[in-house]
Amino acid sequence: MPNPDCLLRALDHLGTSASSTVLIGSTVAELTAAGTIGVPFVGYARSQKHEQHLRRAGCEHTVTYLQSVFETLSRD
Repeated sequence: MPNPDCLLRALDHLGTSASSTVLIGSTVAELTAAGTIGVPFVGYARSQKHEQHLRRAGCEHTVTYLQSVFETLSRD
């Protein structure tokens, strides 16, 4: 299992909690590390094959373009 230590240090440095953040990543290791500490995860899938790989690993949410994430966040 990937060590979530770098995520924990980032949260500590930012002074925030796991539940108030989101990790956008493209690997199963990132998905697993985020899940270990309760950080919501959005998979960045560069292809349909990559999206299927992330979904098989348990990723519930994926995007194919980061621009769509930025547009969604800017609306809030």
